[in-house]
Amino acid sequence: MSIGNVLEKGNSFYVHDEDGKLLCVKTAIKDDELIGYTSTTFSIKQGNTIHTYDEKGRRKSIKTI
Repeated sequence: MSIGNVLEKGNSFYVHDEDGKLLCVKTAIKDDELIGYTSTTFSIKQGNTIHTYDEKGRRKSIKTI
């Protein structure tokens, strides 16, 4: 399934497919920020690192900025 939308509500990020079906939810830590998303990944800035996840919320990479 492809990512169609990522929404930030309260302290969580909700990842939906193109049909609006919920794929996963990631709980945010204070000051986490959604950087962006593609059809296969979404990225969240946590402090001085960017964490990239797949559509099921599995971490794919971490990059220090």
